[in-house]
Amino acid sequence: MIMSIFGVRKLNFTAQDGKVVRGRSVYVGYETNGVDGLMTEKIYLSDDIFGSIDITVGADYDFSFDRRGKVEAVTKA
Repeated sequence: MIMSIFGVRKLNFTAQDGKVVRGRSVYVGYETNGVDGLMTEKIYLSDDIFGSIDITVGADYDFSFDRRGKVEAVTKA
């Protein structure tokens, strides 16, 4: 699914269970039926899996999701 990147927030904190969380909240928009304009969402990308991706605000990316709705691949469109 092609999505436009509106913003990126880096995350680096320790959760209450002691696990260190490193990643990015990526704010995206995309066209979908039943919506005038763009549908917007926030998607979490962990640095463990997606740390090597250089995300550019304003660019379009192709997001692939697994059957549970988790991001499994991101490529520049």
